[in-house]
Amino acid sequence: MSVQSDSKQQIERILEQEEYQAYEKVQEGPVQSLREMVRKWLEDLLQNLFPNASLNSPGVEGLIYLIGLFGIGLLLFLIVRLVQSTKRQSELKNSAPLRHSSHLEWSYLEHLEEAEKFEREGDLKEATRHAFLALLLNLNERNYIAARVFKSNGEYVEELAKSDRTLALSFRELAVFFDQVAYGNQSTTEEQYRSYDQKVRTLIESGSEDAYESQ
Repeated sequence: MSVQSDSKQQIERILEQEEYQAYEKVQEGPVQSLREMVRKWLEDLLQNLFPNASLNSPGVEGLIYLIGLFGIGLLLFLIVRLVQSTKRQSELKNSAPLRHSSHLEWSYLEHLEEAEKFEREGDLKEATRHAFLALLLNLNERNYIAARVFKSNGEYVEELAKSDRTLALSFRELAVFFDQVAYGNQSTTEEQYRSYDQKVRTLIESGSEDAYESQ
């Protein structure tokens, strides 16, 4: 046996040793290991769906990579949405629309009138604030929530969710807009305000309709 052949066999034996295989896996890193794991899962899935298909064909390999890219994209999208949702929920937990007891002395109708006045004057920030306070006090009158000074919008959302999840989601959407305008220094256009104001009034009017129907 030649020296070259003997050396080749020694190298092959070294490569087959468990220590080297473990070293190879460490060198690959978690990304490579995850990619191989996903690839193996997709291959098994396709094999079960199409048992007669050849997984080595270019078309099948392309499909595997396409599905893999789609899955990664979907995962990233869900992560981004989760981060945004967590951030918004955190912002809601820190915001308190009723900072003074005087806010509770007005009726929701008085706040609506004040919102209309500020809208006419072009002060959409104050109009946004009073429209939201009107909704808050209306929900308080309907016993959906217990309005309290320094109680956060996050707490109101949790309170609403116990009795009406649909209403809680609608309130949360309006609360996020209110926080962005009132505390986040975000400017709003007349079109955005009208859409917001309409949603507020729709929720208030739905309560009036319920009261009428129950008579």
